[in-house]
Amino acid sequence: MPEPDPDGIILIAPEDGGTPRDPADIVRVAAGHYRVTAGPHTITWVKNPETLFMVEATNRAPEPRPLTLEIAPAENTKPFCYYRTPAGAWRRTDVEDGTGRLTLSLAPGTTRIASVPCYTCGEYMRYVESLADPRVSQAVAFTDAGGRFKIYRLTVTNPGGVTNKLKICFGKAMHARETAGYFMAQGIVDWLLSGDPAANLDNIEWTVYPCPDPRAAYEHLKYDELEKYETYDGGKLGGVTYLDAIGAGRHHLIQLEHMWNSEHIGCKLDTESYEYYDPENGPTRKPEFPAEPLPDSALLRDWLAFWPHWFEFGTDHYFHRNAKHWDSNGGYAGRPGWIMLNEIICYGKESGGDVVANVKEQGKQWARACSQVYMHFHKERNWWTASHPCGAVDLTGAVLLPKPRHILAETLTPVAGTAVMCRNGAGAPMLIFRKQYDHGLGMKGGDAVTFDIPAGANSFRGNAAPDDATGTDKGAAQFVLELDGREVWRSAPLGTFDSQMAHVPLPGRGTLALAVDGPPEVLGNWGGARFTINDPDQPATC
Repeated sequence: MPEPDPDGIILIAPEDGGTPRDPADIVRVAAGHYRVTAGPHTITWVKNPETLFMVEATNRAPEPRPLTLEIAPAENTKPFCYYRTPAGAWRRTDVEDGTGRLTLSLAPGTTRIASVPCYTCGEYMRYVESLADPRVSQAVAFTDAGGRFKIYRLTVTNPGGVTNKLKICFGKAMHARETAGYFMAQGIVDWLLSGDPAANLDNIEWTVYPCPDPRAAYEHLKYDELEKYETYDGGKLGGVTYLDAIGAGRHHLIQLEHMWNSEHIGCKLDTESYEYYDPENGPTRKPEFPAEPLPDSALLRDWLAFWPHWFEFGTDHYFHRNAKHWDSNGGYAGRPGWIMLNEIICYGKESGGDVVANVKEQGKQWARACSQVYMHFHKERNWWTASHPCGAVDLTGAVLLPKPRHILAETLTPVAGTAVMCRNGAGAPMLIFRKQYDHGLGMKGGDAVTFDIPAGANSFRGNAAPDDATGTDKGAAQFVLELDGREVWRSAPLGTFDSQMAHVPLPGRGTLALAVDGPPEVLGNWGGARFTINDPDQPATC
């Protein structure tokens, strides 16, 4: 362990997951100031090479200390990176364009700083070993490097229940830097074990692969394309080994989780992509919304009802493709089950101050949406019978939730007060920490707007935040919700680049007022503000 500098800070790249590994690539420039040289990394489908790094800074002082990092080569460094606080929350921070420089205030303890929110091989192993619930079974699906790295398959179900269960599989993609799937897997398992009846453990057998590439986690993304270049212990390439293991499970539904399209240099930061599988309708090409209309598919409409999170995180441009595309294309062709690929990103999911907590929530939302959409589908069509390659499905006793319906606040006429629809309070595009929101309400400090609650709506949700245009010198504001004149929610004081998700139950009638309590110079946004009928996360209306 290096000696701390005069400010009490030690900066290292840990053996498990850290990079650069050569101590000569981490240079102390001055007290609290380091230069980290992490050579550019190139993968085949990304046009520009990219600087990848993961270091840990330990502040041994009893009070916060400033840290300046210079990430080289600067021309291959993204204008943002992520850090994990000693308390465990992952946050995004800006990297100065052209210099690769970033500055943090380090709390006492160890802060992890990385190009993407990441985990180590040891953290993965400890997570798997921590799952002692009898509804979870852990099995080694395959191994790498002579058994040194183990790829675990988690199965979550009630040992009893029906005989013919719906089999759903979720797996992180075998692309090392695409870490969202690992955190989503944790969110899925957390929800499945939460006791929520909608998890339907009597009727569903859930299979989860949190990390198919632990060697890449150990080497911090060095083996980014394991599926193409790394031979696993069974003698086959990583990708073939992984898909063979998934195929052997004969799952009815399969989700492989990616995130490459928006976290790399030169890629859009306002685009995600979502796949659904509709055996009856919908194009297999990749239409871009909103430039093109959404495919005419009842299954897709159900997906959008159960999983509409893009409003909350500013994403209005996304791809929806019917995953029948993969029946004859890609590595999974010829294996049983319906496979879907999503691209869920970390960028822009800062509400509440923890990116990874929101990505874990995405895992829960995906699992609930996937199971509900296809249980409704099977109930209406009796699709999976004994003659199906994946087997019959029995929904006896299953909990089928009513399908949600969402009403964006911008489509309603206020009964009192004013707000700017889909723009900030000054009429400019709505920005929350560099992320443009295409839906929501813009206001100024001191403003309030009141809406009649749509009949039957049992929740309101919106990402409350000062607009980026407010600047950092205008002070903080609190965002307030009042139901029939009674305050039901108030945010913490929020400054520029802070945000907090409001999510409150509603009685299906009455009025809801939205207010920004702060100086008039503050531009207050309610990003993605919407009312929902049949929100499964809130009590039903009376």
